[in-house]
Amino acid sequence: MPARLQRQRRKGWTAPDGAIYVGRGSRWGNHWVAWRDTDGECWWVSCGGCHHGPFADREEAHQQAADLYRTDLTTPGPHHTRLIDPVPTPADAWKHLRGRDLMCWCRPDLPCHADILLTIANDQHPAF
Repeated sequence: MPARLQRQRRKGWTAPDGAIYVGRGSRWGNHWVAWRDTDGECWWVSCGGCHHGPFADREEAHQQAADLYRTDLTTPGPHHTRLIDPVPTPADAWKHLRGRDLMCWCRPDLPCHADILLTIANDQHPAF
């Protein structure tokens, strides 16, 4: 069963065979960024001049970023928040990511857009 893996920076770590990097900088990266404000009180999610929040904690902000990614991926048409062209579709995810482990920098205990991609790519009955 395909899984989400946390990419590592430590010396000697190598990606498992067949795993695909889906973090920022890749075609699949989530451009919605979860961040903590300067006073450390709240979390926000932003991209392309759009801001959502405040959120009470990091997990809630990460969940919002993943949910916004799902909306971008599954809604046809232009997306002002996506910084890549063309925007990947669920059909692209199903075609290119199906059956593969996906790597991102997110901690395993936090919601991540890679979870969204895993669900879409491995859906037995794609809705497209």
